[in-house]
Amino acid sequence: MKQKLDNDYDERYEGYADWEISNLIRGCFRKYSSVHIRKRIPEEVLDQIPVLVLVQLYLEKIDIAGGLNLSETYRNEEDIEAELNRHPAARKIDFHSNRKNPALEIEVELSDFIISFCHESKLTKDVKSKRYISRKGRSLLKNGNKLLRNLLHFFTYEYFPGGWDEFGDTVTGQLGIGFSLILLNKYGYEKRTDNFYAKKYLDVFPQLIEPAELNLTGKKLRDHYAMIYRYRFFNFYCRLFNLIEEYDASKKKKRNVEISDVFIDLFNFLPSEEERKWAKNFRFSERKFTKRVFENFTELEDREWESEEELQKYLDSLIGKALPRSKNSKKLRIDHEVESLIREAEQCESAEEGIKLLKQAEEKGKTHIGKQFEEFIGNFWAINPTRPYMKALMAQVEFYQKWNYDISAIRIMERMLVLDPDDHLGVRNKLGILQVLNGLYEKYEKLRGIFPDEDDTLWLYTDAIYCFCRYGKSPSAKALIKKATARNKFLAEFIIKNYTLPATIPESYLPGDRNEARLCLRELQPLVAQTEDFRDFLREIMR
Repeated sequence: MKQKLDNDYDERYEGYADWEISNLIRGCFRKYSSVHIRKRIPEEVLDQIPVLVLVQLYLEKIDIAGGLNLSETYRNEEDIEAELNRHPAARKIDFHSNRKNPALEIEVELSDFIISFCHESKLTKDVKSKRYISRKGRSLLKNGNKLLRNLLHFFTYEYFPGGWDEFGDTVTGQLGIGFSLILLNKYGYEKRTDNFYAKKYLDVFPQLIEPAELNLTGKKLRDHYAMIYRYRFFNFYCRLFNLIEEYDASKKKKRNVEISDVFIDLFNFLPSEEERKWAKNFRFSERKFTKRVFENFTELEDREWESEEELQKYLDSLIGKALPRSKNSKKLRIDHEVESLIREAEQCESAEEGIKLLKQAEEKGKTHIGKQFEEFIGNFWAINPTRPYMKALMAQVEFYQKWNYDISAIRIMERMLVLDPDDHLGVRNKLGILQVLNGLYEKYEKLRGIFPDEDDTLWLYTDAIYCFCRYGKSPSAKALIKKATARNKFLAEFIIKNYTLPATIPESYLPGDRNEARLCLRELQPLVAQTEDFRDFLREIMR
C-alpha cells in the first residue's frame, strides 16, 4: 500500500490522493493501478473460484456435445442451464439469501450470467441455430489464468447489473471495485461488518447519495445506499470470486466478513515498476496543480470565458508557469463559438432572431467537420469533431419546442437519428412524444421499429396514449395501459388527478417510484393536456 506523501492526501482516501482515487475507479487491474491480478494463480486456487468453475463447465459441455441445438425446444441448452444451477459452485453464489424485501425479487438464474459472459466475450458463437465454442473460448478453456483475467475484467467493467434487483440502475451500484478491493486488503484480515466497508466507500463518494423519495420504512437515505453497496459488492461480486469468508454477526443481523485465502492468492497491491517510475517523475507542483484544479472546478465550469487564451492564462496562474498549449485549439475555439451562439439564442425574445443564431452555430459546426461530413454519418457524436454540430442541432430542437414549432423540431431530431443511430443525446423519447402529439402515427410506428426494446415507463405510457389516440378504447389500448401502470402506478394517478408538477424535480429516482413519475409527467404533459379523453379512459381502467 502507498504511504502518505504530502498534505494533498485526504485521510478518507486511505493514503491515496484524490487524483489517484480517480485513476483507481477508471483503471483497476490496469497499468497505473495499485491493484493487480497476480501473474500466476495455482490450479488449486482456480478451482475455488465459483464463477470460473461454472464457465469452464459450460464451455466443456458445449465442446463435448459438439455444439448446442438452439432451434425449436431449446432442450439441450435448458438441460445445461439446469446442470449449471445444480452445481455446488452455483449454490455457493446465492444472490437471494439476504433479500430485504422478497416481494420485489426478480428471479434470475446464475446461468444467465454465465451465458451472457461467454456470448459477450466471444467465447461462444451462434451459427445456423447452433451454439459452438469459439477459437478464443477453446484457447481460454486450456488456460485458467487467462480465463480468470477475462472474467475479472468483464464483471468489473462491463457487467455490473442492477436491473435484476430492487435497486435498479442506482448510481451507487456502479461501484469503484478497485477502491473496494483496497479497503478489503487493508482491513479484511480481521472480521468486520459489511457496513464498515459501506461507510468508508460512501465517505469517499458522498456525491452518490442523492435526495430521493424512498418507499422504505424507517430507513435513512445513507443507510439505503449503504445497503445497495453491500448487496452489489459483497453478495454479488465477492461471492462470484470467493473473495470473502462470511460469519453471522450476533443480534444486529449484519454480516461479518474477512478476506479469504483466494483473495490473498488473486491480488497484488504493490505498485508496478511502471507506476513507481511514473510516481517518481510526477512533480510535486503538478500534484498541487491537480488539487487546485479540483478546488477551482466550479469556477472553471460556471464562468463564461471570453476566449481560449483567457482560460489558458487562468490555468497558468494556478500552476505558476505556462502550460503547454493544446494541440486541439481549433476544436476548443469552435466549441466556444458554437456554445456562445447557443447562449445568445437562448436570450432572444424573437423566434426569428434565435433561429438565425442557431443556424449560424450549426454552420460553424458543419464547417469544422469539413469534407468528412458524409463519411462520418452514422457515427456522429462518437467522433469528437462532430460534437459542436450535434450540440447546435440539439439546441435548435429545444428552441423550436419552446416556441411550439413542433414539426421543425421533429425534422431535426429525425436528422439527428440518421447521423447518430445510437442516439447519444437521447432525442428518441422527445421525438416519439412529438410524433404522437402531432398525429404522425406512421412515423411513430417506424421509430418504435428502430427502438423495439425500449420498455421504460416513459415509452410504455407513450405507447398507450398513441394506441388510444389512433384506435380509441380498444382492447389493445387497454392492454398497453395495464402494462404501463404495472411499471409505474404513480404516473397514472398523477395523470388522472391532473397533478401540478413542483418547480424543481429531483433528477434521481428508483424505477416505479414517484420521482420517476414526476420526471415522466414533465415530458408527457403536452401530450396528456391534448388528450382529455385518455384521462377519462385511464380513470375507468384504474377503478
